[in-house]
Amino acid sequence: MTELTGAPVAVRWEGNGTFVAYDTGMVTPMNVIYDSENYFLVEYPAQHGYELVDKHTRYGAFFQGNAAEKFAQSMRDVMAEDNVSIERFDEFLGDFDLKPMLCH
Repeated sequence: MTELTGAPVAVRWEGNGTFVAYDTGMVTPMNVIYDSENYFLVEYPAQHGYELVDKHTRYGAFFQGNAAEKFAQSMRDVMAEDNVSIERFDEFLGDFDLKPMLCH
C-alpha cells in the first residue's frame, strides 16, 4: 500500500476490483480494518463509525453511533468464535442490508 502523508484519506473505487486510498487534505482519519476479496471495511474513529462496502455489487453502508457500537460488538463476537475464517467473516458481513453507493 502507498504510504500517505499522515493526513486523512478517502477511498475511491477503481472499477477493476480495487479501491485506492488518497489524501483528502481534511482532518478525518480512517483505518482499513478488513479487506477481503469480497468486502472492504473502514473504521472512522473520529466519527465513531464504520463503512462496509461489497466489492462486487458496490453496495455499502455507514454505521455510526449506536449502530456502530452494535456492529463492532457483533464483529467482536464473530472474531471470538473458534476457527473463524475469512469465509465466515465475509458471511457475517453479507448479512447486512447494503445500499447502492455513489462513487466519485
